[in-house]
Amino acid sequence: MNQGAIATWTQRVSQLHELVEQSYTAELVAEKQLAMATPPAPTPPPPPVTPPASSNTSASQTYSPVGTWTGPKGTWTLTDDGNFTTSGGAKGTWQWTDRTKRELGLKWMKLGDGTAVFSADGKSLEVNLPKGGQVSLTR
Repeated sequence: MNQGAIATWTQRVSQLHELVEQSYTAELVAEKQLAMATPPAPTPPPPPVTPPASSNTSASQTYSPVGTWTGPKGTWTLTDDGNFTTSGGAKGTWQWTDRTKRELGLKWMKLGDGTAVFSADGKSLEVNLPKGGQVSLTR
């Protein structure tokens, strides 16, 4: 190659290098302007309220059906491990079916399946028995 062609190519490479630098600088400026124009992210919602961590059953009654309940034919006891017993001798298990609606599923060992609705104030439990009928329990 002759000296004239080499000089032309060297000049063209310098021009391309300068254009790349200008484009890169323009991109950085555009990104900074976009970042300044974007509104800040909203503050996150507060964490949900959790029941108090207490061994005292009365402090957590509004959050859990666990405890002793009184009904027209005696008492019922629901335990933390998911079991329940009645003073009449019936036994079974319980579990949450829908916490948002405060609904429980009850399974008697001999009678079958039933449901219960735990009140929002934590003071009553409406039990639907497997063979029909309803029992209202209170603390």
